[in-house]
Amino acid sequence: MGKIDILFRAINDVAHLQASSLNKKNIKKIKKYFRKVFFKTYFLKFLTSDTENFKEFKVSFYNYKDFYFLFKDIFARQEYYFYSSNSKPLIIDCGANIGLATIYFKWLYPDSEIHAFEPDLDTFKKLKSNVEMNNYKDVYLYNAAVSDFNGKLDFYIDKSRPGSLVMSTIYDRLPKDKIEVESISLSDFIENKLNNRKIDLLKMDIEGAEHHVLNKLIEKQQLNQFNEIILEYHHNIGNDDSKLGKLLIEFEKSGFKYQIEAENYNLYQKNHFQDLLIYFYSK
Repeated sequence: MGKIDILFRAINDVAHLQASSLNKKNIKKIKKYFRKVFFKTYFLKFLTSDTENFKEFKVSFYNYKDFYFLFKDIFARQEYYFYSSNSKPLIIDCGANIGLATIYFKWLYPDSEIHAFEPDLDTFKKLKSNVEMNNYKDVYLYNAAVSDFNGKLDFYIDKSRPGSLVMSTIYDRLPKDKIEVESISLSDFIENKLNNRKIDLLKMDIEGAEHHVLNKLIEKQQLNQFNEIILEYHHNIGNDDSKLGKLLIEFEKSGFKYQIEAENYNLYQKNHFQDLLIYFYSK
């Protein structure tokens, strides 16, 4: 992709930010930060720093391009924005990676309680460092993958690219290096660890393993534990038949409405992989 295309996409991302629900003061701040990260990523390729300092927070990461991608989606596009009348919302962050979504939630709601899951040990260490560096309170970290059972499972990473954004329990998502990680049943975690408390937001980006987690929640009739869910749905991974329709039906049965955002630059390419962002909210 050429620099002109990248620039136009960045302009489009700023347009998303302008249309967000943030107040004008915060929009102005994020625009400033975004310009800084964009310039460093694409015009200072010799840059070797792995830390950024902003006015409200600090972030340590592995490489600027991955950091830019995360910052663009989370802060510029405001993909995880949600409104809560509760000043101390309870948030579950599944697929936390280096913790930028966790940082965003703390920026949005400083008194929030967050439970964040990241299975890859090296990436988890970066997540832990970012939480400690910002002196966040009420953030609980778990070096584990969320799934539908407690135990161990295979997890696919790229040892040459630490902190990869496509690490997954699904081989077809990242057919590289296999490691074994802890698995935590999110259903059991909600029941036993959180004592079935009402959860303001479930954020889930687990690269294709979402069906395992959600099917268990559906089976246990636990969807009503959540006020809102922001799900990155990975459509057409491998040769499996699409399960999206069945999933949406279950959410409809449980009283949820939803919005879907999708980018597909090869709309007529059959069986093409596609990321969908689905925002579920109670009627």
